[in-house]
Amino acid sequence: MSISSTPAAERTELELIEKVELRLALSDTTEKFENSLKTFLAPLLLKLASPYTSVRQAVFNTLKHVLSRLSNLKKLRLPVAALIIQAKCPSIPESADPKNVRLYSLLLASKGIDRMTVSEQKGLIPEVMKDISKMPRDTAARLFHILCKLLLKWDPPLKGSAQETEIKEFLKLGNAEDLEFILIYFTKFFLLKPAKPNAQAGIIPRGYTSPGLSSEDVSFFTYEAGISFTGEQMYEFKNAIFKFACNGLVDDDNKLIRFLSVACTDESSISDSAIQFLKRLQTPYEDKEFIDFLIELYTGNKTKGIPPVKHELQERILTILNNSIVATQDPEKILLICSIGLNSEYYKLKSFCLLFIRHVARNNGDKLVQKLESDGTSDYRTNIASLIRNNLHSEGWPKLQLGAATPQFNNTIIQRRLQYETLGDIIKKDFDMAKDLSYIEFLLDSLGGDLMEFSSSIQEGLLSTTCHLAELPASSKKKLKQILRKYLEDDYQLETETDDKNRIMTLRFISIKFTNAAFEFNDPEARYFNILGTSRNNRFDIIEEAVKGLHPHWFKINRAAINKQFIKTEDILGHNNQEVSFPSSEDMSTFIIKELESNKENLTAVLKSTLNSAIRFIKQCIIMESIRGKNTVVVTDEDWSIRIEKAVEVDPVVIGYVSDFIGTLTQPWYSDLLKLLSAEFVVNDSCNNNVAFSKYQDVVFGKTLLLLVKFTGSSVLMSMESLISDLYAYLDGTNIMTDEELEMCANILAIISISCANTATVNNIMSCLDHVETTEMSLRDMFANANILPRLYATNQSEMISEARVLALIKTISNNIMDHKSKKVLYRLMGEISKFGLLCSIPKEKREIIVKTSMDLLKPRLLNDEVTVELWAYLAIYANEYGLVEDFYNFLYETHTSKQVEYLFTAGETLSIIAGGWRSTVLTDQVDVGQYSKSVIEKLGSKFYHEENLTYVLRKVLNACDSSKPSLRKASCIWLLSLVQFLKQEPIIMQYSKEIHNKFMRFLADNDELIQDTASRGLSLIYEAGNVDLKEDMVKGLLRSFTNSANSMKMQAGSLDQETELFEQGTMNTGDGSISTYKDILNLASEVGDPSLVYKFMSLAKSSSLWSSRKGIAFGLGAIMSKSSLESMLLEDRETATKLIPKLYRYKFDPYSTVARSMTDIWNSLISDSSNVISKYFDEILDELLKGMSDKEWRVREASTNGLLNLVQTQPNEKFADKILDIWTMGFRTMDDIKESVREAGVKFTTVLGKILARSIDVGKGVSAERSKSILETILPFFLGTKGINSDADDVRKFALTTLIELVKNTGNSIKPFAPKLVYEFTVLFSSIEPQVINYLSLNATNYNVDSKVIDMHRKNGITGSPLFETVEKLILHSDEKNLIDFVDYSMKAVKNSVGLPSKVASAQVLVLLSKRFVIELAPYSGKLLKLCLVMLNDRNEAVSHSFASTFGYMYKIASVEKAAKYGHKLVEKYFDIDGNTTYEATKEMVGVAIESILDHAPTQFENVANIFMPLIFVASNDVSKKNAELFSKIWTDASATGSGTIKLYLDEILSILSKYITSNNFEVRKTCAKSILIISEKMDKSISATQRDLLFKLSIKSLEGRTWDGKEMMVEALCSLVSIFKDEIIVNPPLKQSLDMCLKVEISRSNKTYVKKIILFYANYLSLFKDENGDIEQLLKIITEIVQDLGSNNNDVTDSNSIDNKVSKQNEISKKSSKKNIETEESILKLIEAVVPFAKIDKDNINFNVSNLNKMVDLVSQSFDNEYYIYSWRTQLQVCKMGLELLNEFSGQNSVGIETAINKYWELIAGNNTSKETIENVKFQVILFAKCLVQNIPNMRPLVEETLRNMTNLDSNPRLMLEIKNNGF
Repeated sequence: MSISSTPAAERTELELIEKVELRLALSDTTEKFENSLKTFLAPLLLKLASPYTSVRQAVFNTLKHVLSRLSNLKKLRLPVAALIIQAKCPSIPESADPKNVRLYSLLLASKGIDRMTVSEQKGLIPEVMKDISKMPRDTAARLFHILCKLLLKWDPPLKGSAQETEIKEFLKLGNAEDLEFILIYFTKFFLLKPAKPNAQAGIIPRGYTSPGLSSEDVSFFTYEAGISFTGEQMYEFKNAIFKFACNGLVDDDNKLIRFLSVACTDESSISDSAIQFLKRLQTPYEDKEFIDFLIELYTGNKTKGIPPVKHELQERILTILNNSIVATQDPEKILLICSIGLNSEYYKLKSFCLLFIRHVARNNGDKLVQKLESDGTSDYRTNIASLIRNNLHSEGWPKLQLGAATPQFNNTIIQRRLQYETLGDIIKKDFDMAKDLSYIEFLLDSLGGDLMEFSSSIQEGLLSTTCHLAELPASSKKKLKQILRKYLEDDYQLETETDDKNRIMTLRFISIKFTNAAFEFNDPEARYFNILGTSRNNRFDIIEEAVKGLHPHWFKINRAAINKQFIKTEDILGHNNQEVSFPSSEDMSTFIIKELESNKENLTAVLKSTLNSAIRFIKQCIIMESIRGKNTVVVTDEDWSIRIEKAVEVDPVVIGYVSDFIGTLTQPWYSDLLKLLSAEFVVNDSCNNNVAFSKYQDVVFGKTLLLLVKFTGSSVLMSMESLISDLYAYLDGTNIMTDEELEMCANILAIISISCANTATVNNIMSCLDHVETTEMSLRDMFANANILPRLYATNQSEMISEARVLALIKTISNNIMDHKSKKVLYRLMGEISKFGLLCSIPKEKREIIVKTSMDLLKPRLLNDEVTVELWAYLAIYANEYGLVEDFYNFLYETHTSKQVEYLFTAGETLSIIAGGWRSTVLTDQVDVGQYSKSVIEKLGSKFYHEENLTYVLRKVLNACDSSKPSLRKASCIWLLSLVQFLKQEPIIMQYSKEIHNKFMRFLADNDELIQDTASRGLSLIYEAGNVDLKEDMVKGLLRSFTNSANSMKMQAGSLDQETELFEQGTMNTGDGSISTYKDILNLASEVGDPSLVYKFMSLAKSSSLWSSRKGIAFGLGAIMSKSSLESMLLEDRETATKLIPKLYRYKFDPYSTVARSMTDIWNSLISDSSNVISKYFDEILDELLKGMSDKEWRVREASTNGLLNLVQTQPNEKFADKILDIWTMGFRTMDDIKESVREAGVKFTTVLGKILARSIDVGKGVSAERSKSILETILPFFLGTKGINSDADDVRKFALTTLIELVKNTGNSIKPFAPKLVYEFTVLFSSIEPQVINYLSLNATNYNVDSKVIDMHRKNGITGSPLFETVEKLILHSDEKNLIDFVDYSMKAVKNSVGLPSKVASAQVLVLLSKRFVIELAPYSGKLLKLCLVMLNDRNEAVSHSFASTFGYMYKIASVEKAAKYGHKLVEKYFDIDGNTTYEATKEMVGVAIESILDHAPTQFENVANIFMPLIFVASNDVSKKNAELFSKIWTDASATGSGTIKLYLDEILSILSKYITSNNFEVRKTCAKSILIISEKMDKSISATQRDLLFKLSIKSLEGRTWDGKEMMVEALCSLVSIFKDEIIVNPPLKQSLDMCLKVEISRSNKTYVKKIILFYANYLSLFKDENGDIEQLLKIITEIVQDLGSNNNDVTDSNSIDNKVSKQNEISKKSSKKNIETEESILKLIEAVVPFAKIDKDNINFNVSNLNKMVDLVSQSFDNEYYIYSWRTQLQVCKMGLELLNEFSGQNSVGIETAINKYWELIAGNNTSKETIENVKFQVILFAKCLVQNIPNMRPLVEETLRNMTNLDSNPRLMLEIKNNGF
C-alpha cells in the first residue's frame, strides 16, 4: 500500500464508524436501537482489527455509548448469534489480529444472553459448541462460559423419553473432538474452587490452589473467561452442567464415566445424583485410558503443575483402582499412589491405600518384585513397607499408644490391623524382604508386644511369609533358629507373666509353622523345635502343628501347600509316598543328649516335659534308618506312625532290618542313649537317687529301651552291666509299678544279664533260689529269675542252672499263684519259664506233673483270658510228649463262644503254637537274645515241632469253618487265618491250600465285616504263598463263582454269584439291600475281566476291622506288599488298565464309606501320579461315569454322580465340550432320581456344574465373546427344552432356572441373540415357580376369612422384585433393536400362553420394559400391543387385569395419534359395555386404571385425545360404585385444571355420552348419568349456550320417561335444579314449561310411594318458582299430608304395644324419643312441613299464598306436636319457631281474620308445647324471638304473648331467660 493512500483508508474507516455512531444515536426508541445494533454491531466490532489506532479508538468510544444505553434499556436485545459466529470466524484480513474482535464479540454476546428467551437460548447451544475445540484458548474460554450461561435455564428432558431422543439429535455435534473438549472441561470445572482472578498476573494468585487443576486450567475458567465465581454461582453453574451433560448431550451414557467419577464427590447435593447415575453404568475397570486418567487425578502431575485432587475424590478413585487389574501394572505409579495414601492424615484414604497395596499383591504380584527403571538399586516396595513400618512406629510400637492424637479407637484398630496384613502381603511377594529377616523380626516383636486385637492380623502376615523360608540363605536360617529357640525352649514366661500366655502361645504357633516351612525334615534342630512344640503346656493347635512336623506324611503336605512352585495334586494330598529323609539316629540322639546337658539345671526348660516325644522320635529315626531303601510295610503315608509302631513288633521283615542295624551300633552315643533311657525308665538308681531328667514318666522310655537292647550286640550290653543294679532295684516297686512296666524291666534285665551271666551282680540275683526253704522269695526275685533262667537255658549257658533252682522257682510261683493279687503276672512268669523250654531241664515225670497240674489250673479260666490262653500255648509245646495235643485243642476249641475279638486272635496264636510248636512265628518273634536268637530258634524249632499236630489241628479248624454257628464261624475264620499267617512256610499248609482258599471264599459272604476282612487277608496270604499251578487253580475257581454255572447255583464251598445275599435280612437296615466291601472288590475284578486281581485288591484294601484290632493289625500291615506287582501290571497291560482305571475311579466314590475307603486305598496304592492317569484315561472314565449314572443300581448311580462331580472340578472345561449335553442330561436325571441320596448327589453335582458353566462364559473374567456365544448356542436349547426349565421334575426345573439366571448375569452381549426366547420362557415360568401353597390360599381364601384380592395383589407386587424378573429386566435393557420383532412376537405369545396370575402379570411387566427400552422403535407395533392389553382387561383375575390396565398407559405412550384415538374410543365403549359382562364393576375399574396409567405415563398422548377421555372421566366420577367413583374422581382432579371450567370445556362431549347412555337398559348406568346431570346442573350457570341448555332439558325430561328405577330421583333433582337456574328462560318458553309441568306431575303421581317421598321436596321447590294456575299446590299439600301420615304409621313400632289405645307410653318416653327411628321420622316430617312454608308465607309478593295453605301448614304443625305415632323432641320445638319467623319475616300488614286466626293458633301451639319447664333453653330463646316478631307484625296479640312469656318465666326463673325477654322489649 502506498504512503499517499494511507490517510485516505484510515479516513474512510473513521467515516464509516461515524456514520454507524450517528445511526445508533438517531435510534430514539428501543426497537429502532435494537434494529440498528442487529445491522451494525457485528461489522463495527470488525474494525477492532484495524491497523489504525484512531479507528480502534473510535470503535471503543462507540462501544462505550452502546454499553451505556444497554445498561439503561433492560429489554434491549443484542444479535447474540451473529456475534458468536463472528467471534468464531471474523471476516478480517489474514494479516489482522482477530483477538479484540473475538473478545468484544463474545463480551457483548455474553451480555445479550440474559435478554434472550429460554427457547432462543436453547437454540443457540449447538452453535456455541460447534468447533469450540478449534478455537484459540481465550476464545474457547469465553465460549465455554457462554455455554454455561445458556445452560442455566436448560430444561432437561425426561430420561428415556422421546424428547430425550430429539434433544440428542438436536445437540449432535459433527466433530467428536468438540464433544471430547466439552466433556473434559465440564469435568475440570467440577474441580474448580471459587476465587477472584488476578487480572495482572493472568494466573491464580499465590496461596490459591485448585486440587486437580493446573494454573492454566484455573485461568481458563476465570481470568481468560473474564469472570469470577462465588460459591453460590459455582453451584448454579455445576448444577446446570450436570443436568445438561446427563440428559441428552451424549448418545452413550458411558462417555460420562470420567465426568461422573469427578462429580460424585462434589461438595454439593449434585454428588448424590452423580452416584445414582453411576450405579446405572458399567465402570470400565480395565480401560487403561480411564484408569490413567484417574491415577493422574489422584497423584497430580508435577510436569504440568497439577496438584493431586482433594482427599474425598482420592478415596473414590481408590475404590475404583481396587477393582482394576490395569491399575496394578505400572510400578512407578503404584509407588506414587501408595506414598500419597500412606502419608495422608485422612483415615479412609490411608485404609483404601492399604487395600490397594493388597490388591496389587494379589493380582499382579510380579510388579511387586519389578525394579524401577529410574533406580535399579532399590525396590519400590521396600519403600512402601518402610512407610507402613514407620506408620506403625509413629502410632506406638511395639504397643499401640492411645492418646488425644489417636482417632476413634475402632478406626485405629481396623487401620493398624490392615497395615500388618498389608505388610505381610508385601513380604510374601518379595523374597529379598524376607531374606535378612528384619521385617519378620519386626512382625514377631509386634506379635509379642502389641495389643491382642492385632494378633490374628500379625499372625496372618507372618504366615504369608512361610513360602520364602525354605529358600533363606544359611546365615538367615541360622539366625531364624536362634529367634525360634527363644520362643520355644523355656516356659519361664508362662510362670512369670501369666497374662501374656495367649501372646506367647501365638508366638509358639508361628515358630512351629516357621520351623516346618524353613528347615528340611532331616534337620535335627528343627525336629527338636517340633519336639518342644509338643509340650502339654502349649495350646492344642501348637501341639497339632508340632506333631505334623514330626510326621513325614503331614510334613510333606505342609511343605507342598506353601511351595511357590507348581505342585502336583498328589503331592499336595500326600499321595506320593516318596521317602522323606530323616535325621540320622546318631545326629538326633547326640543333639538331644547335648540339649539335656545344657538344660540340666534349668527347671523351666520345655525339654523336661517333652523328652518322651524326643525319645519317641529317636526311636522312629533308628527304625527308618534301618529300613532305608528297603521294601517294607512301612511307608510314609497318613498311617506311618501306626505302621512303624506295629511293624517293629509284628513284621518279621522290619524286625530283621532293625535287628541288623541295631546290632551294628557300638558307638559311644548309642551307649549314652541306652543309659539315658534306663535313667528315665527307672527314675531312681539303686541308691534311690533321682537320675531322670523328664518331668513325667512315660512308658515310651521302657519300650524304647527294650526294643534297643533286644537287638544290641553283646559288647555294648556288657558295658551296660552297671544298669543291672538299677533295673533290679526298680523291680522292687511291685506295689506301685504297673505289670507292664515290671515285665518290661524284667525283660530288659534278663537281656542284659545273659550278656553278663558270669558276673557277681547276676549271680547275686540268682542266689536267692538257693534259700527258698528258709527265706521267702520276693516278687522282685521271681520276676528277675523267671526272665533270666529261661534265656540262659535257651542260649546254652546252663552252668548256672540246676534242677533245684528251676524247681524252687516253679514251686515258689505255684505257691503264690492261687492267692496272689497279681495272678496274671505270675501266669506270665510261668509262661516265660515254659516257652523257652526251661522245663526240659527237670526230669520228665516232674515235668509231666507240672504240665498237667497247670492244665487243670488253667482249664476253668481259659475263656476270655488272654494271659491264661497264652500260658496254655506255652505249656502246649510239651503236649506231644504226653499225648495231650487233643486235650489242648479241645479245651481251646470250647472258647470259640468268646465275643472278644482280641481274645480270638490270641487264641489263634495259641492254636498255631499247638499245631506247629516253635515253628510258629508267634514264638520265633519273641526271641530277644540278640546274637543268640538264630541258634535258639533252630534249637527249639527242631525240638518242639510235630507234623501230625499241625495236620490234626488244621483238619479240625477246616471242619469248624463249615459250622452254621456264627460264633464258631468267626472263631474258625480267625484261627484259620492265624494258622496260615504263622505257619505259612509249612508244607502241610500248602497241601491244604485249595481247601483253605474255598473256606475263605465262603467267609467273604458272611454278614460280619470282621469275618469278611479276615477272609480277605487270608485269601491274599494263601494266594501269595502258592505256586504257579496253585494260583491258576484258584483263579479258575474264582472265575467260576461269577458264572451262572450249575456249580455256582449249587453254592459250592467258596463260590459266590451276583445274587448271593451277603447279609442276613435286617442286619444292615439301609433300606436298599446288602452291602459288602469285598463283594464290590470281586465285582471290580470281574468287570475288568481278570479275576486274579481280586487277591491283590484284597491286599490293598485296608481292612478297618483288622486295623482297629490290636492283634489284627499284624495281618493288615502286610497289605502294602502287593502294590508293586499291580503297578507293573498296569504299566505293561494297557487293555487291563483301560478297563480297571475307570471302574476303580467310580468305586472310589461309592456311597458306603467302607467300600469307598477300600477302593481309595487301592487307587492310592496303585496310582502314584493320579492327575496324569486321569488325564490319560479321561474319555474312558467319563464314559464309565455317564453310563453308571443310568445304572439300575442306586449305588452305581450315586457313585458315578459323585465321581463325575470330582472329575469336572479337577479337569479343564475343554475336555467336556463334546459331551456337555450328555453330562447335563445325566445330571438332571440324577436330580430326579427315586433315591434321595442320589438326588442329593445330583443337586450337588449340577450346582457345581452350573458354576463352572457360568465361569466358562463370563466375559467379565476374560472369556471371549465368541466362545461365550458358542457355548450358549449349545447349552441354551437344552436348558429351555423339556430336560431343563420345562422338565416335569420340580427340582430340575428350579435348578435349570437358577443356572439360566446366572448365565444371564455373566455373559454380557453374548446372550443378546437369545434374549427374546429367554424372556418368553422366563415369563411363562413364573406361575410354575410360585409356591403352590400361595395359589391354594388364593383359591380357598374364603375358607380362611381372607380376601383373595388382597392375596392376589401381594402376589402381583412380589413379581417385579423377584430375581427372575430382574433377570428379565436385564435381558431387555441390554438388548438392541435387532431383536425387537422377536421381542414383540414372544411377548405377545407369552401373554396368550401364560397360565396363572404370576406369569400373566410378568407378561404385562415385560411389555412395560419393552416400552421403556424401545421408545421409538416399538411405535409400529403399538396397535397390536394395545389391542392385546385391551383384551386382557377382561381377565377373570382382578390383579391380572389391573396389571394390563397399568401396562395400557405405557403402550399408549408409543402409539400414534390415530391409534391413541381409536383405542381411547374402545376404552369408553368398554366402560359402558354391559352385554353379557358378569364382572361389569371390575371392568369399569380396569378402564379407570388404564386411563390413570395413560395420564401418568403418556401425558402428551392424553392431551391429544383429552376430548375422548375427559367426558368419560367426568361421568364415571359419578359412578354408583363408590370405589370406581373415587378412582375416576382422582383422575378428574389430576387431569382438570378447574372443575367447573373443565366441565364447560367438554360439555358437548359429556352431553353426547349422556344422551347415548341415559336410556341404557342398565339402571346403574342410568343412575351414573343421572348423577352426572345433577353435578352439571349444580356447576353450570347461564353462560352455556342455548343449544346446550335445551339439550340438558331434553335429556332430563327424556330420562324420566318410563317406569320408576332406583336413582331416578336424582334426575328429578337435576331437572328441578336446572329449572331454578334457567327460570327466566322457562317463563318465556311456554312449551318447555308445559313439558316440565307434565313431566313432573307424572312423576309426583307415581304409585311408588318411596319414590314420591324422595322427589316431593324437589317438586315443592319447582312449584314455588312459578304461579300455580292448575291447582298443583293443593295436590302437593294433599300428597305431603299423606306422606306425613304414612311416615307416622311406619314409625308405629316406637309405641307401647301393651297400650290398648296406642297412645305414647310416658314411661319409656325418654328412651324412645332418642331412638334412631323416631329421630328419622321426626326430621322427615319437619322437612315436609318446611316445604309448605313457601306457599304459606305471608308476603304480598308471594304469588302462591292463600289462607288455606297457611291453615294446612298450621294443621301439619299441630299434628307434629300431637300424634300417636312418634314423640316430638327439641328438634320439632326449635324448627316450628324458625318456620314461624319465616312465615312473618316479610309480613306487610296484609292482615285478615283468617290470617290472624291461623297465626293465633300457631302461637298457641308454640305456647302449649315450647314453654314447659322441661323445654331446653335454646328453644325458649327461639320462642322469645318469634314472640318479638309476632308482636311487631300483629300488635293486638301482645297481651297474649306476654302472658305466655310470664307463665314461662314462672316455671323457669333462669336469669339468662329473663334478660333475653327484657332485651326483646317485653
